[in-house]
Amino acid sequence: MLDRRLTNDDDRGLNQGLNDNLLTQSTFLLSIEKFIKSPANGYDTTTIGYHSLPSQHASLRLHSPIIIMESESAKSSFSLLKSSFPCDIYALSFRPLSAPTIYGEPDQFRVSSTDSAAIILQRFGTECGLKNTMPSGISCSVSDSSDSISLTEYFTLKQTEIQSISLTMLYENEKTTKIELEPMEIKSLKIKF
Repeated sequence: MLDRRLTNDDDRGLNQGLNDNLLTQSTFLLSIEKFIKSPANGYDTTTIGYHSLPSQHASLRLHSPIIIMESESAKSSFSLLKSSFPCDIYALSFRPLSAPTIYGEPDQFRVSSTDSAAIILQRFGTECGLKNTMPSGISCSVSDSSDSISLTEYFTLKQTEIQSISLTMLYENEKTTKIELEPMEIKSLKIKF
């Protein structure tokens, strides 16, 4: 952290001079993890590149907590997923897709909805020298890096309704039932309802 106090712009992002100091309360959390010994050489001597799986989930709970919103009047039993994703796969985004905007006269346009949504999946890269098992009480599987992910295993929709798309959601690929998702990779899917 860098605390800067200047009376004029420094052309390095400050944008204006600061003439006051405010007391700011900060909270820091420290994750301490134990390395596993390798039978060959004791501890692994490679550099640390990633968090462990439990640390990834702790970070997600802090940065993007789950917010559940329900309507009192209209209760729905619709569920998009049959079962939870493996622990190392995270849904970054799920959003409805709209049809292309139709522009008319100046300052007038029409946007219409479609029967599709996009889901963006990320697979975590985890550090091999750290314990990657989830704490007791939390049960979830970890996907094998050599296997593809069968979408019909997780989604309640028919096989023909899931399609691979680009991350910008401009280019559509073939309809699919399986995707290859390597560690530290992100993929987008278009789901038709």
